[in-house]
Amino acid sequence: PLPSSPAASLEEASRLIASAERPLIMAGHGVVLSGAYAELRVLAERTGIPVITTLLGISAFPEAHPLHLGMPGMHGEVHVNRAIQQSDLIIGLGLRFDDRVTGNLAGFARGAKLIHIELDASEIGKNVPAAIGLVGDVRDVLCRLLPAIAPRSCDAWRQEIGGFTRLRDENFQAGLSPQAILDAIAESAGGECTIVSDVGQHQMWVAKLFPYQRPNSHITSGGLGTMGFAVPAAMGVALARPGEPVWAISGDGGFQMNMQEIATMVQEGIPVKMAVFNNGYLGMVRQWQQFFHGRRYSATPIWSPDYVKLAEAYGIAGFRIESLDELQDAVATASAAPGPALLEFMIEQEANVFPMIPPGGSLSEPIEGEPAITMVSA
Repeated sequence: PLPSSPAASLEEASRLIASAERPLIMAGHGVVLSGAYAELRVLAERTGIPVITTLLGISAFPEAHPLHLGMPGMHGEVHVNRAIQQSDLIIGLGLRFDDRVTGNLAGFARGAKLIHIELDASEIGKNVPAAIGLVGDVRDVLCRLLPAIAPRSCDAWRQEIGGFTRLRDENFQAGLSPQAILDAIAESAGGECTIVSDVGQHQMWVAKLFPYQRPNSHITSGGLGTMGFAVPAAMGVALARPGEPVWAISGDGGFQMNMQEIATMVQEGIPVKMAVFNNGYLGMVRQWQQFFHGRRYSATPIWSPDYVKLAEAYGIAGFRIESLDELQDAVATASAAPGPALLEFMIEQEANVFPMIPPGGSLSEPIEGEPAITMVSA
């Protein structure tokens, strides 16, 4: 049973945090919305508890920090999901534990108790039972909880998690990998930019591979497959953060849903840099068709216009990058352009996002490489 009063809940939460051997902090969008960046960092550093950030919680905690683990769930890293499955306490800050985070609920963190801090009371216990539910703005609740938290460390647990880590083994045509592209963008901006992603495979690469160090520097849509989000959303970010580089990163499918907004950028002088990951497919849907539907590629191969000519038609800088040798110069030139710029990256057509938890699967059952080829009869 939950403690009967807020004071009792805070006391019980502090006791659980002090006694846990394998605790984790899972930070969601509520940390960003409440601006609880400093409080989250104090909690992590005072206790030594590793921090996981959900898709919408990314950039709530600096990724270079030694306590940062990564993103959980369907496309989360193996060491993150394994840590969740081995944990004995999860401190959930401003998240709803949706299925993309938990996988099959019956197999989610079965040995862990949950302290769930959430503004919406209806979310507490809805998906994952909570030992302690603390209703309120994340920052306000942490400000009340932190005075009760005693310093501790989790060195043995962190060392154990380090043993779960596996090196990525990803091969991309001409070396033009998502990692290389995002590294070039980060270098060109000197770490002072905001990334706005669309929906699809590139969204997962952007979430997992870009080195976010500043609060609220990762903007993406949170659900319902909002393809076409990046370009107009990036315009809003650029207006809110004048003078700061803003990159809209899209796939060739999502980009074509709102690429007409380049006219608005030009008309209003909004200097968004647009990166299109072009693989000739609706990539994430194609990946599911490959893995779970015997490579029946139905309505996923797509055509694109000549994006360099499109940029020219709008009077902005345009680049097509087909190899690693062209990458650095193109990104640097686009970054230095005074207005909008459009870059098309010709990536491997059947590149996939790994690892992946199959729909309905447990976090303990990741797909980590290409599935066996399945012959499909006509």
